[in-house]
Amino acid sequence: VFTWALVGTEPGDFVIPAQSVTVGGQTVQTNEVQFKVVQGQAGPQSGTPGQPNAEEAFLQLEVGKTEIYQGELVPLSASLFVPRQMGLRRFGLIDINKDDFAIQRFPQQAEQSQEVVGNIGFNVFTFRSTLSALRTGDLKIGPASQELLVEIMNQDAFNRSPFGGFPFAEPQKIIAKSAQIPVKVIPLPPEGKPAGFSGAVGEFTLTASASPTEGLKVGDPISVELSVSGSGNFDALTEPKLSQPDGWKIYPARRFNAEGQIDPVLQPTVERTVNYSTVVVPQRAHPLLPSYEISFFNPTEKKYVVLQTP
Repeated sequence: VFTWALVGTEPGDFVIPAQSVTVGGQTVQTNEVQFKVVQGQAGPQSGTPGQPNAEEAFLQLEVGKTEIYQGELVPLSASLFVPRQMGLRRFGLIDINKDDFAIQRFPQQAEQSQEVVGNIGFNVFTFRSTLSALRTGDLKIGPASQELLVEIMNQDAFNRSPFGGFPFAEPQKIIAKSAQIPVKVIPLPPEGKPAGFSGAVGEFTLTASASPTEGLKVGDPISVELSVSGSGNFDALTEPKLSQPDGWKIYPARRFNAEGQIDPVLQPTVERTVNYSTVVVPQRAHPLLPSYEISFFNPTEKKYVVLQTP
């Protein structure tokens, strides 16, 4: 991954053309990127990466894509840019507007890196989360803010002292802020919606196992283990249903995360596995255990999907 920081110097519509890269003797190309630079407010704005300041920290939000379906889970990151001459003692939790989005709480730990923006060196702390839209339309993500306790380096005092002195001033609290990100949220299509659709959006796989499978009589319990893996809004996913429930007594399934208890300081991810454990009892003779099924909307293929186990 190669990353460049771009600063718009004037408003307008711009295009980054496809770039050619030679890898292993073969030439591959990137996609073309179109973007718009709009006129901001006059003067330097706190938290605006387009006009970096060596004495200001700012937040920068990034979302996986800016055209999404309602309920679709997409990655969201918040990067805190702190000038290298600023002494960072500690930072608080990220506060972000959640009126239109369900946003997973940002973790307490960050990925650390360094970047140069506008000839100014920054220490960068990146926090990763996920979001899904609660309604459709042209919406905006953010703004986000984060409280910091910092020490501003007093370079003049440092230069005047023959011994170097103490270049840091008294600690002070500041607020780093981000701009907003406009996104377009599309409603799920009404065509082809399965009868049992519960609102899950993503890409999932479904597996099942059962025991015992031999020597069974009517009334003998069968333990069924189901596993749903993939990426998406698992909170909207209901337990897999038996496709042909007639002749079976079905007990409620117990749901649990395959990853166990999630540590709040860890980075959230859209990839997960959720397991279900249930018991079914045949009330008459059956040659097979019917398929279990789930339904969801696949945003990549832009269609509803019904998965069934063997």
